[in-house]
Amino acid sequence: DQFPDNTDLVDADIYKGGVFLGCQFGSAAMYIWALGVLAAGQSSTMTGTYAGQFAMEGFLNLQWKKWQRVLFTRTIAILPTFFIAFYENIQDLSGMNDLLNCLMSLMLPFAVIPTITFTSNKKIMGDFANGFISRIFSVLLSMLVIAVNTYFVISYVIKLNISNPAFILFVVIFGIVYLLFCLYLTTDMMLAMGSSHLASLPLVRRLFSTSTAANNYAIHEEEDDGSEMEQVEDQQEVAQGQ
Repeated sequence: DQFPDNTDLVDADIYKGGVFLGCQFGSAAMYIWALGVLAAGQSSTMTGTYAGQFAMEGFLNLQWKKWQRVLFTRTIAILPTFFIAFYENIQDLSGMNDLLNCLMSLMLPFAVIPTITFTSNKKIMGDFANGFISRIFSVLLSMLVIAVNTYFVISYVIKLNISNPAFILFVVIFGIVYLLFCLYLTTDMMLAMGSSHLASLPLVRRLFSTSTAANNYAIHEEEDDGSEMEQVEDQQEVAQGQ
């Protein structure tokens, strides 16, 4: 049913990929494919759940045992996925996977561009800041990845074949806001890399702080009496001396 006996093209997805491997190389290949997809999904969700776990501990000051943290975070990550996979048709899950990939592609610039910004700023990284070659390579590689993902998102939206004017208007407005925010992040990245020409523009000076434009990236100026962390360290030294 998945592969008709003709010369027509077949839309490939995760489900049909597993069926194809099973037909060509036997049932063992199909189960290996399934385990690989499961492992890929788990590695992705573990990154998000562990990040949320560390943020929860830091912001809420919660100290749990390791097995309690793992049980709580993995339960939140796995249970919704399990119930959806159990009660939905498997063909619908392939379409849902495409939708999730589309959403993650939209979120990619919000992670990649700030990462390059922070790692290229000497105020934050010190001697470990990216060099000139590393900056060029990271920017070009990020542009390539973002361009490929943008093409995928556009192809996915066009494939939906939705001609509702309200939907088209929403996509246009969302696209404009999305591109403007990506432009904002890109400008911030260029300032962190020390672009003096860009920092001299009046509009940039109004949108970004002077310290950021000066490759400092500190919104507030440093106080003469030291930072809060230094004050805490001084108090600890006094307590140990007593």
